[in-house]
Amino acid sequence: MCGCKGGEESDGDVEPKSSSTVQATPTQQNELTVQAEAIAGSNESSTILEVIENSEGFTLISFADSSVAKPAEKIHGYPVSSKVEVDDQSLREQLVGSLRSALDVDAMYDSQLNPEFGIQSEHEGVVDELLIGFSSGQAVWYRDGKKLLETSISLRPRALFGKVFGMTGMPAARRPLVVFSIAGVETSDDPGQIVYDNAYGLEMQLDNEWYVDTVMLVVPEYVDVIANRTGLLNEEAAFAGTTSVPKAGAFQEWPEGKIAWVELDSLTGLASILKQRHHAILRINASEDISAYLSPLAKKDVGANPENMTFAIEVADGTDVDAGQKRANIVRQELRKVGLEDCRIVVATTELVDDVFPWMEQGDIDGFYVANATFDSILDTIADVSFCR
Repeated sequence: MCGCKGGEESDGDVEPKSSSTVQATPTQQNELTVQAEAIAGSNESSTILEVIENSEGFTLISFADSSVAKPAEKIHGYPVSSKVEVDDQSLREQLVGSLRSALDVDAMYDSQLNPEFGIQSEHEGVVDELLIGFSSGQAVWYRDGKKLLETSISLRPRALFGKVFGMTGMPAARRPLVVFSIAGVETSDDPGQIVYDNAYGLEMQLDNEWYVDTVMLVVPEYVDVIANRTGLLNEEAAFAGTTSVPKAGAFQEWPEGKIAWVELDSLTGLASILKQRHHAILRINASEDISAYLSPLAKKDVGANPENMTFAIEVADGTDVDAGQKRANIVRQELRKVGLEDCRIVVATTELVDDVFPWMEQGDIDGFYVANATFDSILDTIADVSFCR
């Protein structure tokens, strides 16, 4: 077990799941040396992080999107998604240790805090709270409700924090996502070899430290190549599936518990795909009336939820960041109406995106779906997207 206990959420308590040990990022340099005594008038001689690490109570927090209408709880004005009590001292040390090399009191950071995670601790009646915004590069420390320190923070520890929420079965902020379909399969003399080369190459090149999910899609006829000839599906953050609805039994060789992804260009057949416990990627054309298109998802018998649905939106001009953000925001608002606001949204494109950050900084876009790509051409995009949350 991970040594965590699920806290309160808007939809009730969630029991933790068992998991393998979390590996923290090495922290040999740049330790935060600001003393608690100098900042808070305390007699503690240890660093701020050591105070938190050795506290009597240690709660890890995941913050919700700021657009959530009625959050169950707010901390310093920010809506809380979920909370986990961390009892395991070794896990505390990993979390705090990952922050030591990431915090820098002298570095520059965005003035607008956008917290994704936080740590709440209590020691001898004193409550410390560290709010962490990896995407804004900022962390803020509060003691007994009063702001005492602002500091910059790097992206490095974010994967560890996200992984802790994943291993407890509790939702963290939406995980970044890159989907791509393989180029050249339908025109090749040996399509199976192309599928193998891409799946095996991706398996070898993916970095487990990247905070991102990667999905490779192929035509239905060749999904067995991925399952039978490569170990791609054994990678924790790697998934695969088909660019259209496959025949029954197409995913029989899939490892137990590994979800297959299926691309759809309409809601036709969605209920069947979800009933088979597959993950649906629903494409939304640039000219689609989003409200009318998504309204059927409100029906309970469809079975849609954030764990089994992703939305790929097309933008009329694939280079127009503002238009992409506006369309994603409209989709997010419509999904909120049908209870699916936590589903991931990716921008569908046929071109590699040179700079992913402007697309994702608003918060509604969670990644990209690049059609007709190859594993080596998409690697930079995967790495870049992983550092945007």
